[in-house]
Amino acid sequence: MGSQARHAAPALFRGVRPPEKLYNPSTMVRLSVMYPAAPGTTFDWNYYIGPHLAMAHRLLVPMGLIRIELDRGVMAFPPGTPSHFHAVGHLFFDGMEELQRALATHAPALVADQRRYFSGESIVQVSEVLELNSPGR
Repeated sequence: MGSQARHAAPALFRGVRPPEKLYNPSTMVRLSVMYPAAPGTTFDWNYYIGPHLAMAHRLLVPMGLIRIELDRGVMAFPPGTPSHFHAVGHLFFDGMEELQRALATHAPALVADQRRYFSGESIVQVSEVLELNSPGR
């Protein structure tokens, strides 16, 4: 991928002039898999961070996976409210083509494995990644 394509403005800002230095242009996309903490659901963290993440890395790194980030739900707002999610897994890819190719090839195996660690229905979202700059930096 050429440097010009890699630094194209995200679709959110196409046709709009954002404030200068608000974000770093990127074509990076993130697949977020959310595991709701609905009543009666269970989530096996040991399986998730062990065998499932090993499988995700093994299958997806060759397909363009850049990194995985995990959120472990501890609380919601207002303080003291139970978390709405057991976990959220974020899978980062360099672009939409890489993500779509990876999903077409490996989504069935990854979704089937979900039953081994989560008893509910996950929610999936694909997002463009905007890296925002901190004020004064």
